[in-house]
Amino acid sequence: MKRPALLLLLAFLCTGGLFAQNDADVSRYTHNPVLGTARFNALGGAFGALGGDMTSLHVNPAGVGVYRFGELSFSPAMEMNSITGKIGSMNNEELTVKPVINNIGFVLVNEVNSNPNWRSINFAVSYNRLNTFNDKLGLHDNLASQWSLSHDFASDANGYLLSELSDYNTGLAWDTHLIDSVAPYQYESYVPSGIGVDQDQTIERSGRLAETSITVGANYLDKLYIGAGIGFQTAEFKEIARTTETPDPNAGLDLVDYTFTERLHAQGVGVNFKLGLIYRATDYIRLGGSVQTPTVFSMSDSYSTSVSTSWIDPTEIIASDSPNSYFEYRVRTPWRLMFGAAGVIGDKAIVTAQYERVDFTGGELRNTGTGKADFSFANRTLKRDYRSADIVRAGLEYRLTKTFSARAGFAYFSNPIEVHREWYDGLELNRLDYSFGLGYRGAGWNIDAAYRLATFEEPTTISRFSNLAVVQNQLSSVVLTLGFRM
Repeated sequence: MKRPALLLLLAFLCTGGLFAQNDADVSRYTHNPVLGTARFNALGGAFGALGGDMTSLHVNPAGVGVYRFGELSFSPAMEMNSITGKIGSMNNEELTVKPVINNIGFVLVNEVNSNPNWRSINFAVSYNRLNTFNDKLGLHDNLASQWSLSHDFASDANGYLLSELSDYNTGLAWDTHLIDSVAPYQYESYVPSGIGVDQDQTIERSGRLAETSITVGANYLDKLYIGAGIGFQTAEFKEIARTTETPDPNAGLDLVDYTFTERLHAQGVGVNFKLGLIYRATDYIRLGGSVQTPTVFSMSDSYSTSVSTSWIDPTEIIASDSPNSYFEYRVRTPWRLMFGAAGVIGDKAIVTAQYERVDFTGGELRNTGTGKADFSFANRTLKRDYRSADIVRAGLEYRLTKTFSARAGFAYFSNPIEVHREWYDGLELNRLDYSFGLGYRGAGWNIDAAYRLATFEEPTTISRFSNLAVVQNQLSSVVLTLGFRM
């Protein structure tokens, strides 16, 4: 659940370009750690060769053919996302806790009586949470005023007439007296160079990427399971970024502080198609594979900005708001490939592993039918600065008794961004997931519980010339699944 393309804030935050359509939109909807049922989470998501789980159908549709009985299941979860922003010796930790629905679905099993080779043809409908965007980041820094946001605004305004200033950043800074004109086409910040400025930023995000899948699969001689599914993905992403700068109170300025706020609400729907198979090579070994077409999203963004300044003499707050802009576009994510294997050890244990590959360079931004936006720079950035991501998952399930099982899992998601390696020294940019859980299976029902923790780091800055910050992410969830066989 990485923040937009790791380095997006470095380039766009202070100029108002954070909310322009760019490579981060493709990255956001391509990165799918896949949440879901408790058993899926506990085994690290390594279900490509196992099947028989409601979330597994979103990874390999052949998993629906493994079911021998109809099933209805429901998986609520509690997300606990802890984000720590570090700049030098200054740390700021924010915790977000939110209840969510990870998965809900049903499977219908239809025995085939006319052909003994085909044991069943099964049908499933399931909703599954693929990614979550619920978190909050706080950063604090201190720097010289010439590197502050107000000087960024003045620099960006240079070369433009007053009537040509942006309604989303420089024009707002002018309206609130944060910058002033000193000559035609030339501007300066009200905050003089050479004094200290405290920077504080909070970024609050919410939303999710989810998929409703309609899956059909078949069981051939209990040896080969095949399946196909169509996935309807829904995306919603909200972000509010507030950057407040406070000049040194000993500088004798009438200006107390100023805040730049950016707001984005993105939402859309997409569709993809999946094909998969699971082959039971022996009584103890299963092999699986699947392919998923690109998901093509129809997206709409609404965004706005504002600047407010607080003054001592006279005591007042001056605020200026941008218009609310609306933009429609399309996002195409890359193809996804998966291969998996699972083995049974005696009558007690299952070991499973899988490998997935997603080539981020295959993503693309596109216009709608009537759109005329130029996405060539963003698409070139995807080709130049991104690479394929490798995803490795593994899990172990051990049967403690006939009804109780213990599980553990691990997943590795490689960082898909190739550029600016000099900024990454000592950072763990790859996402690592650790999980464990327990399960009880009765005669006609089951209950499972799991805990999952994801960790990774990323660099960012508050504004264009701020000190480099390290963001430490610890994203965890507790999942409970209730299942009833029909």
